[in-house]
Amino acid sequence: MAILKVDKNEYTVRIGREGRIVIPSELRKKLGLKKGDTVKIKVERNKIFLQFVSLNELEEKIWKKFEKVKGSLAEELLEERRKEAEKEYKDG
Repeated sequence: MAILKVDKNEYTVRIGREGRIVIPSELRKKLGLKKGDTVKIKVERNKIFLQFVSLNELEEKIWKKFEKVKGSLAEELLEERRKEAEKEYKDG
């Protein structure tokens, strides 16, 4: 894949198969990016921005999705199983 360094903080890369681009190794090292890390893609007007997303940030976003949920799903499932077991015992 062709990578051209334009200046200190700018590179030109080609879009490869299936729309893939390669973040130059120099930038990955500089930013501490590793295989498997998550990157957020943001589009504004005619520009694409990539931003590293930390695991803490991802975890916070996931927890926020569930903060309005009342009660415990685990407790709900356990209670449901207890009722099923009780019925099986009575029918048994």
